[in-house]
Amino acid sequence: MASHHPRVRVLHGARYSPHDNPVERIWGALKASLANAPTLTVQGRIRQVHAFFRARAPAEILATAAPHSSPWLPDGYMQNFRQAA
Repeated sequence: MASHHPRVRVLHGARYSPHDNPVERIWGALKASLANAPTLTVQGRIRQVHAFFRARAPAEILATAAPHSSPWLPDGYMQNFRQAA
């Protein structure tokens, strides 16, 4: 039984499509960061994860999660990849 809400729109995508799933891009960036920072303890790894997110502004996380080709972005949003770091 589907209910409708004026402020919610359900978007159905592929079951597993990492290119269209914004969180997969964030996990990829986190994984790349952790791969280059070895640690011997679980607590050390947790600290590294916390540091990863504390070091990034919300705008940086959005830029990682949703480049210009993503269907999850609001109308009119685009990223300029020529100005990438």
